[in-house]
Amino acid sequence: MATSCPTASNFSTRCDPMKPAPPVTRIRILPEVQPPRTRSARRKFVNFAPCSVFPCRPRVLRGKPMKKLVALNVVAFAVGLVAALWFRLWPELTRPKYVAPAFRVPSPLDLASLPTAVRFDFPLGSENGAMSYNAQRFTENRHLGDDLNGIGGEDSDLGDPIYAVADGRVLLARDGGPGWGNVVIVLHAYLENGGRKYVQSFYGHVETMLVQAGDEVRRGQQIATVGTADGRYPAHLHFEMREFVTPFVGPGYRENTRGWLDPTAFIKAHRGAPEDDVGRALPAGSSAFPDDAN
Repeated sequence: MATSCPTASNFSTRCDPMKPAPPVTRIRILPEVQPPRTRSARRKFVNFAPCSVFPCRPRVLRGKPMKKLVALNVVAFAVGLVAALWFRLWPELTRPKYVAPAFRVPSPLDLASLPTAVRFDFPLGSENGAMSYNAQRFTENRHLGDDLNGIGGEDSDLGDPIYAVADGRVLLARDGGPGWGNVVIVLHAYLENGGRKYVQSFYGHVETMLVQAGDEVRRGQQIATVGTADGRYPAHLHFEMREFVTPFVGPGYRENTRGWLDPTAFIKAHRGAPEDDVGRALPAGSSAFPDDAN
């Protein structure tokens, strides 16, 4: 039986050997218990805290989760690739098969194959501009060209021949829309200051067109006849010189003349040597003396 007496080493304690010892109370030391909210908040903080704050070990996906992640990455890459290709190729896929001549840009090969013009002549009357007059000059009333008339005035020049001002290639020959009648546009290449340049000659309000797009023409070759734009104006030739390569028709009148040249000044500056001025060039194979053909 347990007694309340101490051990023999404790002599100062008096006790009754017959008295039972008091029961021993055992105290269980538990870890610090936190309220549920505090514990939940701490868990949340630990879950989102970087490993530098709380030591952690990266989670390694294995099995099905890893396969799903790889599959999602592959699908995302494929979708992104298709979207990028579609965005880049969409203009080409939706481009119309037929492009209006006014929006066709000559290829570098087309430009390189253009014949080089040696000199330029006037399109109406004689090659040096005689037998015609300029009824409305370039920039007059915001005019983008010259209105050339026969010396008889009125409709006296209706049906008169219109000549190509230089060697070149026809870009457009068709109805130009309201106010224009038939229009012919020829592209020319010429040399200036050691470089190859390009210029357009524009013939508006013509009656009859004798060429079509793609034809190569020579200086002095008849390409059309003077008209009235389907009766809208007295007979005359609206003639322009342009620094463009695309055969758009254009407005005829405009405040900003950038890209348009003074036709008379340009031709006078590119007439060539006076001794080479031997009249209109004749088509290949023809003769200045018809009787020689016999």
